[in-house]
Amino acid sequence: MPNWKFHNAWAVKMGIPKEVANWVNKREDLPQFDKSNDKGLQAFRATIPDHQPDYNEMLAKGNEYLRAWMLHVLIDELENICEDLAEDGLKEFEEGIDLFYIAKGMFNTNGLLRLIPNELTKFISDNMDKLLEDMPVPYFQMNRNSLLK
Repeated sequence: MPNWKFHNAWAVKMGIPKEVANWVNKREDLPQFDKSNDKGLQAFRATIPDHQPDYNEMLAKGNEYLRAWMLHVLIDELENICEDLAEDGLKEFEEGIDLFYIAKGMFNTNGLLRLIPNELTKFISDNMDKLLEDMPVPYFQMNRNSLLK
């Protein structure tokens, strides 16, 4: 998963307060974070295996928390795709293939974007290249650069 600095930077670009993004980061990434009293997460994550949090509770916590959580999940998913592409190595792809194009295709077909509000879908779509460019997955960037030579 990308570091919290990366998550926070993109949350702030979307207009989400850093303290909200930090709370969501802890909620999502720290197993010891007390989730018994949090204001949960359900409908969106219910489509992702092994995650059944309560959407209505997160929404009750506030729209910013819901937006921050959705953005957090999408960034984590995009990073997973980049890591998978990095692990495939150069032998999987022909020279001249742009891994950004492959990553975007995989991300757009995984179904998550159909489940989120238009505002977030537009934000992700408008910023996809920059998200991929900034993604802290070194071998993904290195493989992309090698293929584009």
